[in-house]
Amino acid sequence: MSKLFPFGSKQDTDYQQPIVKSWHLFLLVFFVGSLFICNTQIGKKQQKERVEWIFLDKKIIVYAYKITNDELPKPIYRNIKVVYEDNLIYREDNSNFVSNFGILPIGRQISNNRYELLLGFEDKRNEKILRLIGTGNELLKQDTLPLFQGGHRDEDADGNAEFVGFLEKYPIYCTDCDSVYYNPLQIYEMQEDGFVLDKQACRAWIDEHYSDFYGFAPNSDKRVSLLKEIESP
Repeated sequence: MSKLFPFGSKQDTDYQQPIVKSWHLFLLVFFVGSLFICNTQIGKKQQKERVEWIFLDKKIIVYAYKITNDELPKPIYRNIKVVYEDNLIYREDNSNFVSNFGILPIGRQISNNRYELLLGFEDKRNEKILRLIGTGNELLKQDTLPLFQGGHRDEDADGNAEFVGFLEKYPIYCTDCDSVYYNPLQIYEMQEDGFVLDKQACRAWIDEHYSDFYGFAPNSDKRVSLLKEIESP
């Protein structure tokens, strides 16, 4: 005699519970992870745009690629080329250049049929200005200026506007002490010969803020006592 079971019990139906295999879970995790990675990559998508700046009636053209993405606080510029009447006079492919909120680069005519070009770039610790001086398709001089901060003003009341900035960005030398690394404020005047360091104004600033004078260039090997708190330019 067969044994009776209540209707709907496991023994009374051919229905079986579905078996979830491990490879099903793997596919599900892989699919969800792929969606997350794709969305992340879209959010970080980098855009690259060819740009140019034109100076001196199209005699000087600066070419670059403008790079933006979600992780950059502001655009950077790569693969800089400076051309004078179709002649390449400067090229840099390995550095990041900056526009300082659209102010740079700047190109202008200076004395003796020369031109001066200012390009902002990123250094290890600080943003600076690369200054190129040339005549025709010949590059005569290349040096570094501080990235000028704030509005230009007449620092020493000599009737000329000055442009100021710190060339280096040294770390704090010590806490709870009055010593700092030697990093004097750089003060420049825009003259017919180009941007010129105003040594008199620089010396006055150094004497007011530092205990010792070690020249106008910053020097991390020198420490001085701070006579007056340094304010941002």
